[in-house]
Amino acid sequence: MSSGLTVIGWDGSPLGARALAALEAATLVVGGARHLAAAPVPAGVRTIRLGALGSAVEVLRAHGGHAVVLASGDPGFFGVVRRLRAEGLEIGRVIPAVSSVAAAFAAACLDWDDAAVVSAHGSAEQARSLRRAVNACLAHPKVAVLTGPAAGARELAAALLKAGLEPGARVLHVAENLGSDRQRVRALDLAAAAAAEVAEPHVVLCVAMGAQRESAGWLAGPAGGGTATPAPLPDEAFEYRDGQITKQETRALIVSRLAPGFGDLVWDLGAGSGSVAVECARRGAAVFAVERDAESCERIRRNAAAHGQTGLYICEGDAAESVDTLPAPDAVFLGGGGIEVLRAVLDRRPPRLVASFASLERAAEALPLLARHGYAAEGMLHQASRLSRLPDGTHRLAALNPVFLIWGELL
Repeated sequence: MSSGLTVIGWDGSPLGARALAALEAATLVVGGARHLAAAPVPAGVRTIRLGALGSAVEVLRAHGGHAVVLASGDPGFFGVVRRLRAEGLEIGRVIPAVSSVAAAFAAACLDWDDAAVVSAHGSAEQARSLRRAVNACLAHPKVAVLTGPAAGARELAAALLKAGLEPGARVLHVAENLGSDRQRVRALDLAAAAAAEVAEPHVVLCVAMGAQRESAGWLAGPAGGGTATPAPLPDEAFEYRDGQITKQETRALIVSRLAPGFGDLVWDLGAGSGSVAVECARRGAAVFAVERDAESCERIRRNAAAHGQTGLYICEGDAAESVDTLPAPDAVFLGGGGIEVLRAVLDRRPPRLVASFASLERAAEALPLLARHGYAAEGMLHQASRLSRLPDGTHRLAALNPVFLIWGELL
């Protein structure tokens, strides 16, 4: 056996010949307490219990012989391989086992080529890791969550309930101690999951009730896993009333400034027809659309359904009253409500914000307001003209209504 570093993934099943040979040749074995206790490490071989990876990296870097790092499942999938490579360590071999995500879906007897997979195991910014996982579960019908400290099944379920989901809106398949003789998989509604005692380690599969989607058949991930940013939809793709829609040209600019993406949560305040909300949902974000007119809310619901967007949640009510109750946003579009609603939104400190105004005075008031709240603020008058065909076959320019746009990013 040549010297170097071997990373062995373990799913609880007996190790294969290659993994056993690597352990037999090792002069240093690094792993978690449960891996070191269960692995057939030869007597006399130095072992290091893996806590913080930093200290183990220095020992591995200085080690001259053959070393083995033991990890769970597939160490190349949200695992230790990335961290070791980032530290500049040369890995000679990776011997993977079944990933915990694959094992969890198999244990729950579910297909998963249409699933999103997110990790909430980010100790440096645990609250953000949990929030991104929650937003993904709001936006997509099938999500696997690799849990972490303070970001497990209970916390995930509680956050989804707090966001306004009914207990039966999602089933959490909680897969505990995968690969061990204590393996258990339970299908729980959100209320039951929020109150459950859950063993570590565990993986959560969050599945929307009755939301079986067609697989793309060739590309993994939600809705086929496409990564290209979709072009803005034409106005005719939406149902709207009396010309009350954010026009395609303006909508494209607004959405580009909101920069919605997977794991984000967007507010659309004064949502109207819901065209901006739908565009944000099409880019993978969870969206809360707030609209006080009941008829418009039904129109938003139909527009969302027409474009297959199940991660768009409609809140009928006043925008100013909703600001304090909605989950923390990553981006906010204020399409109605004026300066007082803008003040309330700024108190929630969203990282990105776009507001539209019909009058110059309101736009002029909004720009310094953003700056005083710690935003790098910019603005413009957006004007566009479309080609309009004349009876003789020639064309003229037909102007759309101008709109003042103010946007900012939190510094």
